Amino acid sequence: MDPRLAQSVQTEKDAKTEGVVVDAELAAAIMSRRIIQTLISMESWEGYAFAEHQINIKESHDLYGAVMWPSAIVLCYFLDTHRDTYNLLDKNVIELGAGTGLVSIVTSLLGAKVTSTDLPEVLSNLQYNVLRNTRGRCRHTPRVTELSWGQELEQRFPRATCLYDYVFAADVVYCHPHLVELLDTFDHLCQDGTEILWAMRFRLDRENRFVERFQGRFHLEELYDLPSLSIKLYRASRKEKRRKTDSENQQSHCREGQVTLLFVEVSVIFTEVTVLFTEVIVLFTAVTVIFTEVTVIFTEVTVLFTEVTVNFTEVNVNCTEVNVNCTEVTVNCTEVTVICTEVTVNCTEVTVNLADVTVNFAEVTLLFVERLLSSLQRLLSSLQRLLSSLQMDPLCTPNQEEKETVIVMEEKEKETVIVKEDDEEEDVKAKETEPQHQKTQAWVPTAYSKFGKEVFCYVGQEISIFEALDSYGAVIWPAALALCHYLETNVEQLNLVDKAVLELGAGPGLVSIVATLLATDLPEILGNLRANLLRNTRGRCRYTPQAAALSWGPDVERIYPRSVYRYDYVLAADVVYHHDYLEELLFTMRYFCRPGTTLIWANKVRFPTDLGFTEDFKKTFNTTLLAEMGEVKIFMATCRETEEHLQHHPAG
Repeated sequence: MDPRLAQSVQTEKDAKTEGVVVDAELAAAIMSRRIIQTLISMESWEGYAFAEHQINIKESHDLYGAVMWPSAIVLCYFLDTHRDTYNLLDKNVIELGAGTGLVSIVTSLLGAKVTSTDLPEVLSNLQYNVLRNTRGRCRHTPRVTELSWGQELEQRFPRATCLYDYVFAADVVYCHPHLVELLDTFDHLCQDGTEILWAMRFRLDRENRFVERFQGRFHLEELYDLPSLSIKLYRASRKEKRRKTDSENQQSHCREGQVTLLFVEVSVIFTEVTVLFTEVIVLFTAVTVIFTEVTVIFTEVTVLFTEVTVNFTEVNVNCTEVNVNCTEVTVNCTEVTVICTEVTVNCTEVTVNLADVTVNFAEVTLLFVERLLSSLQRLLSSLQRLLSSLQMDPLCTPNQEEKETVIVMEEKEKETVIVKEDDEEEDVKAKETEPQHQKTQAWVPTAYSKFGKEVFCYVGQEISIFEALDSYGAVIWPAALALCHYLETNVEQLNLVDKAVLELGAGPGLVSIVATLLATDLPEILGNLRANLLRNTRGRCRYTPQAAALSWGPDVERIYPRSVYRYDYVLAADVVYHHDYLEELLFTMRYFCRPGTTLIWANKVRFPTDLGFTEDFKKTFNTTLLAEMGEVKIFMATCRETEEHLQHHPAG
């Protein structure tokens, strides 16, 4: 055997062996991020370790979209290990087909502004997993919303305002009847500068065909190829499209109109041919009736001939009698002659009728053939004009279209990441000395989670809070934590001892527990609020706090008259979330904030309407910015009117 050939074969075998080893090691590293549940609990979950956090995922096995698939783990591993190349801090990211939400959770923990989307039937489980794993951990609160591929894209995600830096997708090529809508959704969300990271597991040939169609619209680059998992990770960017000129659009519309007219003419001709065939069928029916009548006549003639034959037989039988009775024979002959004359007349009539039928049939056949030839000539002429118009249309010629298409290829610098397999000890030392990227803000309390509740430490006490994830008002939000921290650290400035205090929108009651005050909220939230208040204040406070229903608006004057209810402080944290009732909220604040009352309001700005409410708040009260903790601002406000003015001009 040739030594060079043997060396080439050996080199190829070594390369394959090295590729198999690298694939196996990478697949093992990815799957090592899974955390096995060792304790038996009432709730089953899947655990994963990404972005220095443990992520617990709850699945729903009755839906494909609510089950964890391996492609999502591969994409999360890539994002976690390539933070320098893909810095997601403050980047706008949207995920298609989020499913259980693992990719959205990891992306949020890495500092991105995430929009997580899926079908309506999957959103409940997705919302639960995202809230459970990101609350209090992320720089930006992720948004969970519905997105059906290819439907109302411009109305719900307008290209003018929805600008995304990245589009993530993992194992979305599984519902083959909707692959065209998936490709249209990618095309709508991906603009200039947008990158797509797409992890896909290959199961059928349809996946390969979809990749080919995907390459027709996007530049595609392979980042990972894991044969052991049948998974590939791609990076894609949008190709530029050539837009037709106005003249080409007008010519195209004109030719489409001509083609439409030709098709209308062809349809009319076919209708006329159908009518002709109907008339021919009617004529054939009439001819059939005539032939039936002729058959009846021939039957009668046959009967007559039979009678004649019988008569002649009788004549032959009675020959002797004929000779004897010549007179009778002569009479009989005369009768026979008359009968023969009648038969001859009938035969003549039958012959005439047959001649008439033959002539009529020949005329009908000739007329049908002439009209059929005329219709076929008109049809042939229309088809020739249709073919000539299609040949003249430059937009329908694929070769010419391919020549006129301009594809601008954008070359990007590729960064090569060299992984050294033998430097594990140096990696361990680097991780030990690596500085912490995210610093905990000073106002975040010391808290740890237990089964079904969260525990906070304020004023030297452990406060256990049970939340209800099915209501916004029964969840702890950042502004409540910031306000509790401010009350605890500014006791000299805000001395609440023996003061009458009212909290609006108390939610789960954390602020009320810290301040030991009168807490109010909507009736549907009072049960959880009372339970948290009694659980954390019994035997610890100077006064027993109370929980009462309070719906914002003018009706508060009847339920809480000013002559009875007067407060030294009014507290509110993260109450600007239901934007349909902002006017009622401002009315309620103005009603309770009388001369001598201090209003403390903590809020995190999320939407433009929050800024508008803040301006109205400053116009209504004398305001002072007490503190600014991250994205949370704490205002102190006092009433602008005097007591006499309020008596003559009531609130509202």
